[in-house]
Amino acid sequence: MHIAFYGSVRQIGTSANMSAVAAGITQYLQLPVSYENMKTDARLKETMRFTDCSRSVCAEQVMKSCDLLVINLSYSFQELAHVYLRHSLVRKNVVFLIGKYIPNNSNQLKQLAKQYRISENRICMIPYNPRFSKAYENHRVFDYLNCSSIGAASYEDFDFCINLNHVINTMITYVNRKGDNYHG
Repeated sequence: MHIAFYGSVRQIGTSANMSAVAAGITQYLQLPVSYENMKTDARLKETMRFTDCSRSVCAEQVMKSCDLLVINLSYSFQELAHVYLRHSLVRKNVVFLIGKYIPNNSNQLKQLAKQYRISENRICMIPYNPRFSKAYENHRVFDYLNCSSIGAASYEDFDFCINLNHVINTMITYVNRKGDNYHG
């Protein structure tokens, strides 16, 4: 299974969000994961492969052939118009991920879904969390998720883990819908 992450603008945490999801899938679902240039054990039949298209030379090819495309957006949503126009045919195996989300107005998400005719089920959020940011910088994402799942140190950690689980469940739901197209 191949999951591609595409950051709509630079510096919005696409690699960090991809790392969080990969670590979450490994920890919560007990599935092996690999990254674009990482060798995997041939005995593993169900390996989830992750590619950060923001850093990939052949991003367009990867985005067309992947099993699931996760479009990482910033909180302002301004870049969605560009993404929407560039990929006017939105496949059913696309999930929109709002990274570094600071919850303040749920109506904004409803307006976004209505304006671009995107199902609200496809829009996920990963809230900004300074402890996760530090763990990502220090290559300790697994340790952060381990500590947070045992007993969240704060509401921010709890909220991060709840939202991460929601992202993973949404991705699992839409990863099998490859080939179904609709004009959005």
